[in-house]
Amino acid sequence: MAMNAKSNSSHFRGEKETFRWEIIPGFKPLLATILADPGEIVKRSHLSSVTRHSLGGKTYYRKIYFHNATLAGSLKYFFKSPASRIEWQLAPQLQESGIRVVPHLAHGELWNWRGLQESILITEGPVGFEPLKLAAPSPVVQTALGRFLGHLHENAVFHSDLHTSNLLYSSRENEFCLVDLDNMRILPALSDQQRIDNLATLNRRWPLSANFFEAYGVNFQEFAGRIAERAEEKHRESIPKKLKILFADRALFAKKRFGNFKWHVRLHPWNEHLESILNDPDAFLATRARMLKNGTRSTVGCAHGLVLKRFNFKKPSTVVFDLFRSSRARRGFRTARHLELLKIATPRPIAYADVGRFGFVVRGYFVMEEVAGAAYPWQRTGDRKARIYLLAELVAKVHNEGFSHRDLKETNILFDAQDVPHLIDLDALHFVREISNKSAAVQLARLARGFARRGKISNPERLRFLKDYCRVRKINDWRWWWNEIGKNLTPDRQS
Repeated sequence: MAMNAKSNSSHFRGEKETFRWEIIPGFKPLLATILADPGEIVKRSHLSSVTRHSLGGKTYYRKIYFHNATLAGSLKYFFKSPASRIEWQLAPQLQESGIRVVPHLAHGELWNWRGLQESILITEGPVGFEPLKLAAPSPVVQTALGRFLGHLHENAVFHSDLHTSNLLYSSRENEFCLVDLDNMRILPALSDQQRIDNLATLNRRWPLSANFFEAYGVNFQEFAGRIAERAEEKHRESIPKKLKILFADRALFAKKRFGNFKWHVRLHPWNEHLESILNDPDAFLATRARMLKNGTRSTVGCAHGLVLKRFNFKKPSTVVFDLFRSSRARRGFRTARHLELLKIATPRPIAYADVGRFGFVVRGYFVMEEVAGAAYPWQRTGDRKARIYLLAELVAKVHNEGFSHRDLKETNILFDAQDVPHLIDLDALHFVREISNKSAAVQLARLARGFARRGKISNPERLRFLKDYCRVRKINDWRWWWNEIGKNLTPDRQS
């Protein structure tokens, strides 16, 4: 089908306003029908809506952008192009370069004196194509993908959101097709780093094989390692952003009210024991839980594989500070979720809730999974050398990922039934993006002091721990760390 290089300009009058349209020749008779058809909702938010429409044996997609949904959102389009127009103009340029894209049929914009109110883009769903995420990563598919992306990059096309939903694959034709073009740019040329960044985004969700790199036209050994490393970096970089919209994934989290409490809760797993805790957490701690801690700052109890931590009223200054930061329960949940996404062992977060008075948070609750078969490191028997390595690996990963733990001590680490160490009690764990060597050494000294007090680690074992820690963190000079930790081993030194 011809693209919009020779599209017609037209106007379509809705109930109150007039859209300005650009339409592919021959599609105009269908435009009014698709606009009037409610269709099947594919995706909807306050900013956009995507619907699917089946007419005459063909499938069409209508994407509407609500530019007036945000304050002054319409005004900025006096100075920049909306995503729908960028995609409409980019489609014929890509097709002229031999890059297959979904057929773009019509583009409309609704303007008034306040700016761009809405824009609509209508495309046709290509027959026999499905998202790449539904295709098995067979050698045939890998080769076709390498050939397609190689051609894309040879034409200096950079896709900043290259993932498996934006690549459509036809097993019958063994060909690929692009959809959602608004995150693409045509550059004068692509550098190796831009190619690696582009492929790393895809590699995170759909691992690329030697067949892909051969068809793409680069050396597998040279590029694969760099792409895998960059993919891991991009994953770590994306997690803080994901945590800002922690509950946007409605399939995983939801806000639910139980009794007098409004909880932010993980939907799976769900059972009657969890529901009873959420209905009355104080009664659970008072009557049904096995108490693990009963202090002035917090109370912790567990039963049926679940642990509830209640953050008690601490002091007035803390309540005031919580007006300008997340509550202790929310911070604990976010930190545990951050570690979970990084695959750092910690009790899995299940739910949290805050209790407020006159706008102040005076109490909080945090529900997590219990560490099965939990035992402190010194309570385990068996291969001490392996256990020391696992401890060193856990602490090294925490520091590598940019966390600082101001209360890193032996009682905040538990081994589960499979001998995997878990980090618990995350109140003093803070994400700082990059921890200094000085801070890391002070925290290691605090951990060493705790084990030394219990007489559970010898000097050679402490050295083995440090060497393992440096090996995981890829640090060559372990002697500097040994000396620095020694300076901080005095009991009165604060970390």
